Amino acid sequence: MFDGILKKARVRLFCGTSVILLFSLLLLSGCSKKEAYNETTIRILKKGVIENDIVEAFGKEYYSEAELKEMLETEVGAYLEKTGEKNSVELKELNVAKGLARVSFRYKTYQDYADFNHVVFFTGTVGEAGEQGFELNVNLLSPTDGQRIGKEALPGMADASLVILSEPVLFNPYQRIRYVSANVEYIDENHARVSSDSSGLAYFILED
Repeated sequence: MFDGILKKARVRLFCGTSVILLFSLLLLSGCSKKEAYNETTIRILKKGVIENDIVEAFGKEYYSEAELKEMLETEVGAYLEKTGEKNSVELKELNVAKGLARVSFRYKTYQDYADFNHVVFFTGTVGEAGEQGFELNVNLLSPTDGQRIGKEALPGMADASLVILSEPVLFNPYQRIRYVSANVEYIDENHARVSSDSSGLAYFILED
């Protein structure tokens, strides 16, 4: 279903397109994550570092590996020039083998990820999210024991670790997941999925 878009994308790239979307436009349908998961993944590491993996079937009839690398490096270079921050975004890996292309990015902060991909993304505390104007009028569920916390509880959890996502991704934080919003599928204590048909922002309270 990407054939028409791919042919147009070969001669024109749109300003403001997220890297995830751009990558999807450049590649054929299908995706995979390294190891066990077959979907776009966001990992939160210690010190606030964000990693993002995208793995999809690669159609060389549209783009060569060198062309794909050049396009992604151009996107990264433009962002670094704009922010003036060294290593705020890094293209860590680009590998094409057996019909699959793997692209891995590393972001210095959550804000770099949000700005580079033009999406909503936040990591910090509940209090910080409120100060930045994020909507905290949400109900959350503990997937391990079924405990629910209502929207009135969040203001009293100002120091709790909170992540907010706007994309359908597999989420893999280094901290354990305590509570999730209704549009999140809990997998295990370090993995949860925001489905492609969910609406609104996805919320995660993590163990400190």
